Amino acid sequence: MSTNSIGDLFPQSWKKDLAKANFKIGAVLKLYCHIAQKEKRFILAGIKYNKQEVALVHINSEINNNVFPSQKLKDEHLLLTNTEDRTYIDKNCYANCSQLIPRNYEELYKLLENNPSIHLGEMSDTDFKLVRDKIVASKIIRRDLKKDFALFL
Repeated sequence: MSTNSIGDLFPQSWKKDLAKANFKIGAVLKLYCHIAQKEKRFILAGIKYNKQEVALVHINSEINNNVFPSQKLKDEHLLLTNTEDRTYIDKNCYANCSQLIPRNYEELYKLLENNPSIHLGEMSDTDFKLVRDKIVASKIIRRDLKKDFALFL
């Protein structure tokens, strides 16, 4: 990963402080996606009670009709329009609330600590509530998975 922000040049102690401040629900991170074979934006949507795993949600630039052919699947997405307060996106995008992507807590935290530039920003409370409500209402995501990440009620 290349240096994209001044945070990458900080001493390690500052990077630890940045990671501690930025590793929270609603954070938007740019990470390599093995499925898409490229970097993508993700929302940190939930943290498991035992802090072993986190749940991420993809942000896509468009809804792929080949992957989401039915209206039911398309309806699981939330439009995020490009506005001044959404500094973590540079165009209209969609949060794919049909899937929670589990990642190892410690691994992701260390990645953020070592590469502060992967933190693109944080969703407002209002925006994250919309994402959370969409996940809670999802008929596609298993109930036990939502419960594990405190995304059930």
